[in-house]
Amino acid sequence: MNQIASLMDMVIIRETWIDDALCAQVGGNDHFAGRHKVDEVNRARDVCARCNVAEQCLAYALRANETVGVWGGKSAKELRDIRRARRQP
Repeated sequence: MNQIASLMDMVIIRETWIDDALCAQVGGNDHFAGRHKVDEVNRARDVCARCNVAEQCLAYALRANETVGVWGGKSAKELRDIRRARRQP
């Protein structure tokens, strides 16, 4: 089992989209590469771009306050930026 599938199995309330996540099917170790590993992050984004459930993944990451990895095509920094923008009046 790859790292993505293992992490997704740990989700307390199993999201229905998880089984359709392309990263879980192709091996998504790049999704949790360090922030300075540009090639890995770009490969993860490429997978997300082809994924049918990227929107649900992104919504989950924002809801669950994920702080590590690429979710729905967005890096951890981009997720923080989205959260920050939503909090501003």
